[in-house]
Amino acid sequence: MFFPMFVNIVNEATLFKLVKEVFSVRNVAVISFTSSLYQVFNQLWNLWWSLYLLNVMDAPIFVVGLISTIQSSSQILFQLPGGVLADRIGRKKVIVLGTTLRIIGPVLLFLAPTWQWVIPGMIFNAMSSLYMPAFNAIIADSLPHERRGAAYGVYRMVTSAPNIVMPILSGIYIDAIGLEKGVKTGLMLYIGAAILAMSLRAIFLTETLSSDGSRATRSSVREALSSDARNLMGKFRGTLLVMLVVACVSGFTMRMVYPYLVIYGVEVMGLTKSQWGALQTIASALMTSFYLVGGMMSDRIGRIPNILIARLILPLESLGLIFLHGYNQLIALF
Repeated sequence: MFFPMFVNIVNEATLFKLVKEVFSVRNVAVISFTSSLYQVFNQLWNLWWSLYLLNVMDAPIFVVGLISTIQSSSQILFQLPGGVLADRIGRKKVIVLGTTLRIIGPVLLFLAPTWQWVIPGMIFNAMSSLYMPAFNAIIADSLPHERRGAAYGVYRMVTSAPNIVMPILSGIYIDAIGLEKGVKTGLMLYIGAAILAMSLRAIFLTETLSSDGSRATRSSVREALSSDARNLMGKFRGTLLVMLVVACVSGFTMRMVYPYLVIYGVEVMGLTKSQWGALQTIASALMTSFYLVGGMMSDRIGRIPNILIARLILPLESLGLIFLHGYNQLIALF
């Protein structure tokens, strides 16, 4: 019953028309291009970052987790202020600010002589998350309201396309030139991409916040941080509260293992970096293909059933990593 409905949703959609409609909006086109640019060069170093810390920077294994914790906790601190600023001074200003911060972090990571010097770079990387609420808001403001689920699916599908080919190419690239040189070169290319992205966003993005909403003094922004926080806490009930709890629990458990997955794959399972990259490519290809379908399904059958279907599938990957070890088995799992 589910599969025919699934096929019907895809067949009825005029995909070309929807893609054209979504990317004819300049904000979406600019965000999509710059985000794809990030994804291309991010995979050249970030996929192997934990291995780099362990084998090149000689960081103890607990420090790999500590650095990930510092980045994650720093991101938490900047999300709410970023959202308030986006509503007070405008989406574009916050996006340009956050994109600028995203240049500083990789520069510090590239220059770090020891793992201790990595920490400031990761903090600046986390600070760049200041723009994520503004980023989501400007996309939501720019998409067609009546078809937002499908339109957002198209946007995510296109911006995730580099994740299909880059992991396996990154693995081959790292195997060919070595971990240290590969990560360093990847960081240099990523810095160049970040500078280009910041310039394009500063020049071509159009503000979507109304002029009345964007007029705010510094004092009003500070006051808004506390008042908006109180208002938001009062709204955390029902569906929103459940989603918040689930996100917190899943985020906590994911962060416990995520920094160590590549180490586990290469050091414990004995996979080559090309093989690990191939597994990520398979996962990304399937995930990207389902962004559009998921968006259409959420418009058709509802948000909650769609979320439940996805949540039921997620534990299979974790169980598979526990019980499966061979490369061919992992291909089937991913």
